[in-house]
Amino acid sequence: MDVRPATPADRSAIRAVHKAAFGRAHEADIAEALREAGDERISLVASEGDVLVGHVVLSEGRLGDAPVLCLGPIGVVPDRRHSGIGAALMRAALAEAAGSDAGLVVLVGHPAYYPRFGFERARLLGLESEWDVDEPWMALRLPRYDPALRGLVLFPAAFGRRRSSWATRVFSAWRGRTRV
Repeated sequence: MDVRPATPADRSAIRAVHKAAFGRAHEADIAEALREAGDERISLVASEGDVLVGHVVLSEGRLGDAPVLCLGPIGVVPDRRHSGIGAALMRAALAEAAGSDAGLVVLVGHPAYYPRFGFERARLLGLESEWDVDEPWMALRLPRYDPALRGLVLFPAAFGRRRSSWATRVFSAWRGRTRV
């Protein structure tokens, strides 16, 4: 299995990965909208031979005037879950994020999965989410982290707007299982 930067030739396969991973098109639509809007900062694929089996994207959000990286979607095709692909994508994406100008990576995700990569509850850092979620709202401090950064994190428009039910619905579907 190889992890590499996504290319334009990967677009349809990336869509297929997310549709298979989540059983619907919503996350694939978000990944496409991030790319089309120019909001992608890091987009990596995992491949086995010529077949894409996973994808992760980090896009630029804002915390006041400061950039933050918003992780997601991340997806692995169902028949390759629990084989280390999601972890390999996470490690590679976070290594790239550490070299960025952002001080944080934020996400709404399964609280049993992401702490192994250093994520913690974002509210403990004084960060507020656009969505009505608590436990799945997480952040990872990067080398450029400044503890003075506090407040509402704004995700790219592809995720929907403030206080929508997107994150609540997604987390409800994840409750009790790990998707990657």
